[in-house]
Amino acid sequence: MIEPLSAGLCGNEKLFTTSYKKSFLLKHVFIVYELDHGSTTFGYLSEIKGINIFNPYICTVKTKYGEVVIPDEGVVTYLGGNMWDVMEKHSDESLKDALLDLAGYSILKLKYLKEHEDGKQD
Repeated sequence: MIEPLSAGLCGNEKLFTTSYKKSFLLKHVFIVYELDHGSTTFGYLSEIKGINIFNPYICTVKTKYGEVVIPDEGVVTYLGGNMWDVMEKHSDESLKDALLDLAGYSILKLKYLKEHEDGKQD
């Protein structure tokens, strides 16, 4: 069991759901919802530890913007006073992909400008 929540503690949803009891998380406005099979409504999980991977669920926390869903690969930070901060984890691969996309678009734009500069039409 991790020490009681203190301001600055951060991690992903799995860290919190496997380290703390449901009642403790709920007290600090970290809520786990489970998709109710056969409907589109969400219900509260009866057990957090040992969540079945085939049983879809989402975790939410209270932020200054209201209740926010923790995204996949998201990182949450406890700010104190039952308030949290949520950030998406950005990987180098997504940056690399974005730069490759921009390079590709630049080449296509140069080709387009070259064709129209010479008076060619599509």
